[in-house]
Amino acid sequence: GVEKSLRCADEGHPSPTVPTMELTKEYLKQMCKDGRKQDLYTTPELNDKLYLHYKGFREIKALEAYTGLKVVWLEGNGIGEISGLEHNTKLRTLYLHENCIEELKGLDTLTILDTLNVSKNYIRTIANLSACQALTTLIISNNKLSSADDIRHVLELPKLQTLDVQSNDIDDVEILEVVSKMPSLRVLYLQGNPVVKNIRYYRKTVIAACEGLRYLDDRPVFDDERKRVTAWKREYDATGDYEKALEAERTEIRRIKAEKEAADEKNFRAFEAMMKKGIEERRANEAAAAAANADENSPDVANTTKKVSAYSGEEIVNVPESAIVTERREERLERIMAGEPRDMTAADKLKIDRELALIHEQSERTGGAAKPISSKPKGDVKDVLGGSIWDESEVECEPVVDEDEDGGEGEVGGVEETKAAEEGTIGWAATKKGEQPAWSTPASAAASTPPPPPPPSAAVSVSAAAAAPVPVPVDAAKPPPPPSEPAVRAAADAVAAESDLERAVAAERAALEAEQAQSLAERIARRELELEVGTPLASSRAADAAATPPPPPPTPAQAAAAAGDTDFDELD
Repeated sequence: GVEKSLRCADEGHPSPTVPTMELTKEYLKQMCKDGRKQDLYTTPELNDKLYLHYKGFREIKALEAYTGLKVVWLEGNGIGEISGLEHNTKLRTLYLHENCIEELKGLDTLTILDTLNVSKNYIRTIANLSACQALTTLIISNNKLSSADDIRHVLELPKLQTLDVQSNDIDDVEILEVVSKMPSLRVLYLQGNPVVKNIRYYRKTVIAACEGLRYLDDRPVFDDERKRVTAWKREYDATGDYEKALEAERTEIRRIKAEKEAADEKNFRAFEAMMKKGIEERRANEAAAAAANADENSPDVANTTKKVSAYSGEEIVNVPESAIVTERREERLERIMAGEPRDMTAADKLKIDRELALIHEQSERTGGAAKPISSKPKGDVKDVLGGSIWDESEVECEPVVDEDEDGGEGEVGGVEETKAAEEGTIGWAATKKGEQPAWSTPASAAASTPPPPPPPSAAVSVSAAAAAPVPVPVDAAKPPPPPSEPAVRAAADAVAAESDLERAVAAERAALEAEQAQSLAERIARRELELEVGTPLASSRAADAAATPPPPPPTPAQAAAAAGDTDFDELD
């Protein structure tokens, strides 16, 4: 007893020599009385579970009256022998790990036992479990098993699905023969044993040996891995060449991938067929409904009828989607209806890329969300924007393209330009409805040289707070009408004059910067020459004197202060 207690203490198990509690009927009754919150009852046969773990018990006893038990927690005690369970025939789960058990016995009456955990004990062989024919899970890790014969008894358990023998001392490769004969094995934990290093190509070999295995050590065994391992094992057994076995596995991987792609394509085709059928039915229903309502409702009444949600009672607002998205969806539906390939051609992809780049460019230039450019010619604002957003008496506006300081073109922006645009003096050329800007006419072009009109991709993002008009794309193919009011020409002349002034200021600034840079380069060259010669050059001193501006002449007050006869009263 002392030797066994010391061994338990040395190996980290609870030692029976420490102060322990006795498992008695009185203790069990008091525990059930105190554990009503845990669904325990003072009537013994009504209890289906007992929590007896980490109490220091050395022996299992006093459980004869608890005939209804289905699960008992007895781990973390100092139990050295399994006994006292003869009357608990309804037990399904028994936890006896972290004890000092050396032999499996005393389980003959537990015929419906499903799970047995005896890990972290001192068991050297699996035995005396023949009566537990319903056992599906056996956890016997961290024990003293060392050979295949020590676990061969599991072959007498036909329903055993989970076997955990990890972290034992098994070094016998014949264990593969044992586990391969287990008819119901699904989960196997074998890691932590020396035999893992003795089995060549361990994982592939074990999976190939156990045909029903679904989980090995640290990860599951999927169907794809099973097929690959089967191909690898077949070639390896036939040739004994590992490289050929790997090539057979690669071939199987490619075949699996092809099967998945074929299955995906089949699903896509079935989905397209379903879509085609639905589109045909919808179009037929729409045509029938339109024909039935043609005589009852006029187009004007149909357009003015408001749609109301049946759930909230609110009006349903029709929000049109992007023209590009609508066009692409309709094209795809037409391809599906015609039975053409689902994928787009390279030309279609290039066209979409260009349109997306155009939208992105608009967003960057306007600093906000860009709207798709309509391909329709200029006309009524309703035609271009899909609906009127201002009163009919308001005017249309065109964006003005101005030249930046770096010589590029860009739209006018900023607070001053926005304010001027609202006043009609810069940034926007206000025209009456249906008219072109003044600078696009021959007369205004002869009078001044305005900036060119914006390209079709230009768009301006106007905030709602500024309430500035929305620009309308200009159709270059349509000849502009002649101006009808002097105010149009005056606005164009003001824009042209402002643009000329800005260009002149930019040119003068650039010339001044170039001159300063050239003067600085000459002075640096002279300094370097002086360093080489060792004496200052007269030309350098003269150039420095010339480059240094003379001080400004003193004011009368400064002159008087220098002379010492300052009269502060006169200065005041």
